[in-house]
Amino acid sequence: MQPSRQLEIRFVEQPERFGLGDAVLRAWRVIGDEPVAVLLPDKLMLGGAELLASMLEHYDRQARSMVAIGPVPLPEIGAYGCVELSNPEPHATTLVTRCVEKPDPQVAALGVVTCGRYLLGVDILHALQVNGPEERDDDRFLTALDAAARANGLLGVHVLPRDGWVDVTDWYGWLHAHRREFESGREADESGPPPITSDSAHSPSMVA
Repeated sequence: MQPSRQLEIRFVEQPERFGLGDAVLRAWRVIGDEPVAVLLPDKLMLGGAELLASMLEHYDRQARSMVAIGPVPLPEIGAYGCVELSNPEPHATTLVTRCVEKPDPQVAALGVVTCGRYLLGVDILHALQVNGPEERDDDRFLTALDAAARANGLLGVHVLPRDGWVDVTDWYGWLHAHRREFESGREADESGPPPITSDSAHSPSMVA
């Protein structure tokens, strides 16, 4: 099958580990001053490309930066970027009011975290440039998102329960991702292992 249009692929090297904010900023300079999508490869969306397509659709209507969000058990929230929402109910989009990188589970207000999919406007680019490209700051990306959130410029898009996501940065998520791929390649069998759900896909404490 032929692609519908030609794609230009460029690679940008990050010579040292300055964090996600620096990596995004380096790539953004090649693209130009326009919105970009950021897809972290260690977070797998079980619903495929539907989430990103939904984010693009919402961005066309609302012209605000967006981040995919989903729940995790409270003890695990310290491993992720956490968001606070103006309305915790799972609407199509929800206004994000604050972003915190790897918060203490004892003080985290909500067990809702970023899921590795972002649609970023130029306001995020400008916020990333504040500290300078060479400053080591692993929190810099979430700091830029937080600045947009406090200016009412950031929306959260819930990962739907029927889709779910998998974090493959630990062996539980890695195992579940492979198990999911195995199950999708064969017909359902009642004698086989139980299917992976969105609730157990990425969570060590909720393994089926």
